[in-house]
Amino acid sequence: MEALLILHHPDKIRMWNPEAPINTFWDVNSQVLFAISQKLIQHQIENYTDILKWLRQILICKNQFLTNHKDYANVGCHLPICKQAHMKLE
Repeated sequence: MEALLILHHPDKIRMWNPEAPINTFWDVNSQVLFAISQKLIQHQIENYTDILKWLRQILICKNQFLTNHKDYANVGCHLPICKQAHMKLE
């Protein structure tokens, strides 16, 4: 969890793929959110409160990154996994 949180720091996200950071961000972040949300829904994780606090931090990092790149933040957000992750998270 700590490693994923560090990787989601806005400065680190750019290093995921310097040539297409926004597209890569939407794909990777959506995969993480989908997987964690799925495990929470299926009760595969016991420490819910810790996971929810961690998830909040991930979402804060996500919002910071998107705010820093608000001019083109929507590029790549229309991938099917983005919609699936959003639905699972809700």
